[in-house]
Amino acid sequence: MGKAVSVPSEHVAGAPWSVAGAAGYLGISRRHLIALMDGGFVQFIQLGARRMVPDAELRRVAEQGAGTGRARKGDTVAKVY
Repeated sequence: MGKAVSVPSEHVAGAPWSVAGAAGYLGISRRHLIALMDGGFVQFIQLGARRMVPDAELRRVAEQGAGTGRARKGDTVAKVY
């Protein structure tokens, strides 16, 4: 099991996370999270130019690590333009 981390009080349960918020939750840099997303290790939602990490995906990564459940490079959960 992964380490216990607390969810910021301002985050709405089930809502997607910004890259900065997700990185902070995981305790890693934004740059590292973006590299994981670009490598297909973390799925994300593309909203125009903005990337968001689904709540369920962030919790999966927090519990299991980014090395499990790898998506194909370039896969996203959804794209909205």
